[in-house]
Amino acid sequence: MKRSRRFGHSVLGFVLPLVLLGCGSDANPRAGGELSGPTLVPLDSILLPESDTLYLGDPFTPAIDPYDGSIYISDQFSKRVVRFDRHGEVVRAYGRPGAGPGELQGSGLAFVLDDSTLVVEDWAVQRLNLFDRNS
Repeated sequence: MKRSRRFGHSVLGFVLPLVLLGCGSDANPRAGGELSGPTLVPLDSILLPESDTLYLGDPFTPAIDPYDGSIYISDQFSKRVVRFDRHGEVVRAYGRPGAGPGELQGSGLAFVLDDSTLVVEDWAVQRLNLFDRNS
């Protein structure tokens, strides 16, 4: 118990200063108006459509396909991964709720393994699911 407690304090001790300091941006008006450290600059945005059949209830970290620039968003609510093209149009969905092959109980991290394989973590049962990203 002590070991996990110490680990938790060290993580919070590291994370909280980053959050409180604003990750390098200086909001102090006495600083002369110049920013210190790295800043994030938005380059573009993509509007993702939602409908009654395509609803992202609890989206997880998006993954970018290095082969064609598609965006994969894992949705923990609907237990599937939705693939969008570079313009925000839906290409296809992978997985569905359940415990069988191709079914997810808790979709998590998704990433492209090679030019034909999508890997989706199912954190609820601690397994990786492999999907053919083209079908």
